[in-house]
Amino acid sequence: MSASSILAAWVSTHFTAIGARIFRNNVGEAWAGKAAKTREGGVYIANPSRIVYGLAVGSSDHVGWTPVLIGPDHVGQTLAVFTAVEEKTLAYPKLTADQRNWLDQVTRAGGLAYVARETRDGPLLNRWPEPSSTRTKKT
Repeated sequence: MSASSILAAWVSTHFTAIGARIFRNNVGEAWAGKAAKTREGGVYIANPSRIVYGLAVGSSDHVGWTPVLIGPDHVGQTLAVFTAVEEKTLAYPKLTADQRNWLDQVTRAGGLAYVARETRDGPLLNRWPEPSSTRTKKT
């Protein structure tokens, strides 16, 4: 299992244990159409259509909600609070500007944002913004 797969499984297990519901959010693009193999072993796609998937560039690896019991205005109600978790492995420890922006926007809108990091001592979960001692410096 890759470091990324191990970290993703840990994130899913952790958030499920606290009652949250999170879902993998892959972001990217692909092409669809009638596929035919070429003589060179490649694939040719006739009448291609570009497919863009995921929420947005920079959106977190996992998104969903965390149930939160709210105070006086909503006594006794549990509300779903948007939750975003970005994964960072030792191989790819730095957040991109788009990822930092996404986490900032989630936090500003009242959501919960986290960064799950692979460390040599095991997974580490930080609430966004991360403490400076665990943050990887920008280049």
